[in-house]
Amino acid sequence: KVVLFDVFFPEHENAANDMRFAEANRRAGNVVLAAAIHFKGDEPVSITRSLPEIERGAAGIGLINQMPDEDGVMRRIPLLIEKDGVQFASLGLMAAKLALGEGKIVAEDFDIVLGERRIPVGDGHQMWINYAGGPGIYPRYSFADIAMGRVPAAELKGKILLKIDVQGYERQ
Repeated sequence: KVVLFDVFFPEHENAANDMRFAEANRRAGNVVLAAAIHFKGDEPVSITRSLPEIERGAAGIGLINQMPDEDGVMRRIPLLIEKDGVQFASLGLMAAKLALGEGKIVAEDFDIVLGERRIPVGDGHQMWINYAGGPGIYPRYSFADIAMGRVPAAELKGKILLKIDVQGYERQ
């Protein structure tokens, strides 16, 4: 249903590959690319995004900002962040928007409205995280296995796929 990239594509590999990737994203029609807003104190000062020609092929852009509490624990996630008068949705909110076929995200004081759904939020449009379970609760597939056809299409049909860069992450 939706393909999410939790990585940036800010540099050219080469023009031909960049255009092929952008065109593949456009044809799929369900690809969301990552972006991150950088802050100085509480003020958004810059944004990291993919190359404009790659973004043009995507169905959307979603923020991957994390704002841990003072003790380092992630308890909330910002669903919307405003920069220069533009509201950017989180990667997860963009996934829900596309998967549900909704056209508009509406920010209210204590809710984010997505179609007929209302998502309760607090200050800064932050949603409390309801951790559904421990490691392994969701199936994981190697990108190489998917690309090589070793994962049956039926396993992926109707699902939201999240592609993350695991380099540097410690496996559990």
